[in-house]
Amino acid sequence: MWTFKRTSFVGLLFQASITLAVPAPPNTTTSPDYVIIGGGPAGFVLAEQLSQDPKVTVVLLEAGPDTAGVEAIDVPGYAPSLLQTPFTWNYTCQPDPNLEGASPMLHQGRGFGGGSAVNYLGHCRGAPSVFDEWAKISGDDGLSWKKFQNDFKATVHYKEVPLEYDPHVNKNAYGNGPIELTSPNDDLGFVLNLIKSWTNVLKLPWVDLNDGTGLGISSSTNVIRANNRTRDYAPQAYGWQLASRPNAQQLYNAEVTKIGFNGKRAVSVTYVDPTTGAVTVLAPKEIIIAAGALGSPKASITLTMGGILLTVYPASHAFWCWSSRPAEVARYSRCRRHPTNREEHVGYPTFSHQ
Repeated sequence: MWTFKRTSFVGLLFQASITLAVPAPPNTTTSPDYVIIGGGPAGFVLAEQLSQDPKVTVVLLEAGPDTAGVEAIDVPGYAPSLLQTPFTWNYTCQPDPNLEGASPMLHQGRGFGGGSAVNYLGHCRGAPSVFDEWAKISGDDGLSWKKFQNDFKATVHYKEVPLEYDPHVNKNAYGNGPIELTSPNDDLGFVLNLIKSWTNVLKLPWVDLNDGTGLGISSSTNVIRANNRTRDYAPQAYGWQLASRPNAQQLYNAEVTKIGFNGKRAVSVTYVDPTTGAVTVLAPKEIIIAAGALGSPKASITLTMGGILLTVYPASHAFWCWSSRPAEVARYSRCRRHPTNREEHVGYPTFSHQ
């Protein structure tokens, strides 16, 4: 019997180098151990971790296009031009009476890398008090800041570059993970003067908001490579490992249209190539939905013919999983028993408070 659990894995700002992905080859595994729906940060991390076991077969499905070699993605300054393109799901919010009835757009990443391919590259972990509150409300100590610290460190490393100012980076907050973080290497100009004014007038310290300080002013850390100042995101950080493993496949233009059930057991995944109309059916042992805060509940509700197995919580978190081997999945995805736990894109503030 498959059990349903939600993960509490943070929708981290994963970023990555140019990995050439290819369409589904003729020898695509039709009965893999795992099918992961969603080729964003969470999906790539899971696929890489699970496929480290050569006896385990993993297929990663992404509805959107390949993102390798796209100039607007690689060049940080072009990020605003990615909105309302094939690289984003262009969701529209309900009309907001506080905005005179306007319906703001809510862009979500579409393509290899998900949000990490289209965001504005700022990296901030938030205040420990928020994580600890999640742990307290859920009764799950695994959501506490202390428990998450090693997970954060495992994903990133900080690369020093010559600077004309002190970025106040706490090197103990970073590990040896594949995602590269750097500080802005240009002249901060009036921003630097503004930071100094805040520290003098508001008496706020200049801190590294990734180390758990949670209160202060920061000049930011960015997910930009030091050597060429290009975006670092999920496919580049984790995709190259997958590309070298015969037991792992990463498929773009693979939009999942149905999750098939035998009774209450999820037994198949159907996806279509939106560019050709070709339909493929996979029969995995495990199905993991890693489609983001909006994509995961959408997939769970619409693809399972009414949400069999599910108690639906509209405010979802990074990804959910159905598994007959929950302990094994939890080892990588931090699946939890508390369905209301949720985390998604962590924004970057100029200064933060607790």
